[in-house]
Amino acid sequence: MLLAQISDLHVRPTGERYKDAVDSNRMFADAVEHLNRLDPRPDLVLITGDLVDEGLPAEYDSLRALLGGLELGTQRTDNFRNTGFFNNAATSLVVPYDQTVITTPVTFRQSATDANNHLKTNLGAAYLDG
Repeated sequence: MLLAQISDLHVRPTGERYKDAVDSNRMFADAVEHLNRLDPRPDLVLITGDLVDEGLPAEYDSLRALLGGLELGTQRTDNFRNTGFFNNAATSLVVPYDQTVITTPVTFRQSATDANNHLKTNLGAAYLDG
């Protein structure tokens, strides 16, 4: 597991600088871009210290937007698809307008067009308490 840690973001409302001098939002955005370019990417980014500067709703709005750009982790999956057959024969079924609820057995088995997918997905999550 690869872990990255950043601290004391002091995110401000969009367009405002920390202590009227430092563009802390740009610095955080730059850090996110750097983390996204790492190979391999971190599985987890731990953000400690002050996430926002004054606790203003606009600061949390900015923080959510900036966090949205962070790409974390990797999920690998192998999916082998099986097709559902109604009455063990057809892959589609006509349902009359006047009989919208029907009961029909469905069986699942391989079809010549079923995919055998091997995927790698980047994923991330964030929790904000505020």
